[in-house]
Order: sequence, then C-alpha cells, then structure tokens
Amino acid sequence: MNIFKNIQKAEVSPYLFSSIQQKIKNKKDEEVTVKWAWTAIASICLILVVDLAVLAMPKQNPLPQNDSFSLMPNNTLYYE
Repeated sequence: MNIFKNIQKAEVSPYLFSSIQQKIKNKKDEEVTVKWAWTAIASICLILVVDLAVLAMPKQNPLPQNDSFSLMPNNTLYYE
C-alpha cells in the first residue's frame, strides 16, 4: 500500500512564479470595467425599447383599398 514511496519531486522552473503572476496580471487587465458594463446594459435596453416601439406601431397598408382592385383572380374580364 505504499505506492507513493518511489515518487520523486519534479524540478520547478525558476521563472514559474513570475510567469503565474504575469498571467494573473494579464487576466485582471482583460476584465470589463463597471463603466463598460453599464454602457452595454444601457445599449441593450435602448435596442429593446426601439424594438418594442416598432412592434407597437399600428400596421399601415401600403396599397390603397379600392373595391375594384383585387389580387384574387376572377373572370370579370371575360364576362363583362
């Protein structure tokens, strides 16, 4: 049961600690600031408000409604 008896310690690079610190510093530099987070939230809210306003607008017919005009096929041309 003494499996770990023959395990040897690994050699550590002398620059390992400084490399880890540099990676942590780089990760902190990549963080989003509070200012940018609020700007993104405000932009998303503005887009949602504009979308809802467009959806709430009454729909308008682009073609005028005329009783003599119909898109349905009929035989009135031949039976006049």
